[in-house]
This record gives sequence, structure tokens and C-alpha cells, in this order.
Amino acid sequence: MTPAPAAPAQTDIDASLLTQSASLASLRRVRGSGLVLAACLLAFFTAPLWWPIDPAAVVAVPLQAPNLGQPFGSDAEGRDLLARLLAGGRLAAIVGLGTAVLAVGVGAALGTLAGWRGGLVDALLCRVADVAAAFPGVLLALLILFVAESPSAATVIVSLAATGWASSFRLVRGLVLALRRREDLLAVALYGTSTPRLLALHVAPEIAGPLAVQATFTSASAVLGEASLSFLGFGPPSGASWGALLEDGVLLALGSPWLLLLPAGALCVWQAGLLTLADGLRDWLDPRNDADLGAVTLAKNNRAGPDGASVRLVGVGGSASGASVPPPQERRRP
Repeated sequence: MTPAPAAPAQTDIDASLLTQSASLASLRRVRGSGLVLAACLLAFFTAPLWWPIDPAAVVAVPLQAPNLGQPFGSDAEGRDLLARLLAGGRLAAIVGLGTAVLAVGVGAALGTLAGWRGGLVDALLCRVADVAAAFPGVLLALLILFVAESPSAATVIVSLAATGWASSFRLVRGLVLALRRREDLLAVALYGTSTPRLLALHVAPEIAGPLAVQATFTSASAVLGEASLSFLGFGPPSGASWGALLEDGVLLALGSPWLLLLPAGALCVWQAGLLTLADGLRDWLDPRNDADLGAVTLAKNNRAGPDGASVRLVGVGGSASGASVPPPQERRRP
């Protein structure tokens, strides 16, 4: 008679359940933060329909406190603060998305070229990226905006992307360097597939996930950079920016605290949503994070197996590692 197959170890089941629960937790963070950001975007871009007040028009007495007619009150010139916050949200979303697309697009293209070609091209592009990363982003943006005759959202996007592409370049270059040594890609190249087709069909899907995470982080940095530039007075001339509202609120914070708290709260909510989305995407798209979490947790909970049994830590993909742990009574004291 053939022996019956052994039942799976309890630690194997615990590790699998732990990795699945960690992945679901990451997915819940992605969905929750995505819903918050989607609701904010819907409010920003549909504001002219449900709150048709010109953010530059004087509609109330200066420094009016929040009331039923104006839920967020008015600023020092009598302009509606809710309309200005919504206009600032539209500007932040446009600058964040535009900077992410431009910086990540340029960085991904140059990183792919450097990682795939190597040699002199790689060395030259790495030095250019080092120079771009050496400049403080806000300082270089201030220089570009100072040279520009009329700062606008487009010039802010270009100025912020001028240094933001370096991080995407380094990320994609490292990924492509690792991918070009894989045996399946070498086989595809030997089969006669052209380089553009190989990069589009085999390399691009592998780097899409990390690029999505990098784009989210870049967008968050761009929104904060735009607010910093507007706070210093180098933002778009419309003045309806969260940074410009913060500048006005700081001067009047003692007598009218809502002028400072409301723009700061809007900026914090938007940044928290973007960073939570980026963190959740990173954990959800990279299964190694779940595997590491399962291994660490089981190592803490199962330092000694029952009766000297081997404790196996199983992660994603079914890989296991085990070590025999003697019973407590057989351990030697030093």
C-alpha cells in the first residue's frame, strides 16, 4: 500500500493566509485612496456647475467668517474661499499629472536607452542624470520661472520635471539592466525580434508597475513643489493656488485662522491620498513585500516548533525554507 499524502503543515497554511491577507490589505488601501482622490477630482472639475462663483470676483466683505451662504468664508479681499480652494485643487491636479507624465516619460525613455545600449551612451546619460539630481528641485524651478516672462501652469510643469526625471531614469535603467540578462529575453532577441518590438512587448510590461508607483510619488512631489513656488510668489498669476492661499493665511492666521487651516487641510488630504495610493500600489504590485511580511511574522510567532518540528516559512510562489528547532527542554544553557 502506498502511504497517504502528508497533510500540509500548519505553518504553510498560516504563511499562505498571511500573504493573502497582506495583499488584500494593500488592495484595500489602493481602492480607498483611489476613491478619495476620484471624489476630490470630481469636486474640483465640476465645481463650476455646483458652485458657480468666480474665484477672482469680490462677492463678500473682507475676512468674513464661514457661514451658511459662504461655508468657507472670504479672504482679505472679499473673494469666496471655497471657490478659490476648488480652483487651487484644479491647478494642483493639472500640475501633478502633467509633471508626472513629463518626468516619468522622459526618465523612462532615457533609462530604457541607457540600460539597453550600455557603454558610452549609458555612462553619458548617467552623468547627465547625476547633474540634474544634484540641483535642488525648487531652486532650479525658481531659476526657470524667474527667466520666464509670464509664469504659467506649463512653465511650472516644465520647471518641476527638469529635475524630477532623474529618479525615473535611475529606476528604469536598473530594471532594464536586470531584464536584458534574462534568458527568455535573450532567446527572443536571438530569434530575430527587432529591438523596438522586444522593448514594447517584453520589457514595457515588466516595468509598468514600478513606473506607476514612481509616477504617483512624482505627482505628490510636484503638487508640493507647486505649492512651495506659489507660497514664495513664483506661481501662476491667477493666485488661486493652495500655496498662495497659505501665504495669505499665514499673515492673517491669528485673526482669521480658517484662511490658514482650510488650504493646509486641503493640501494634506490630497498629499495623503497620493502617498497612500503609491504605497498601496507598491505593496500590491510587488509580491515580494507580502512574502517578506509573512516570513518576518511567522519567524516571530514560531521561534520554536512543537516537539522539534521544522518550521517552514512559505511565501508567494510556494518557496519554503525551514530549520529544525530543538524542544525547549533540550536546549543548552550557556
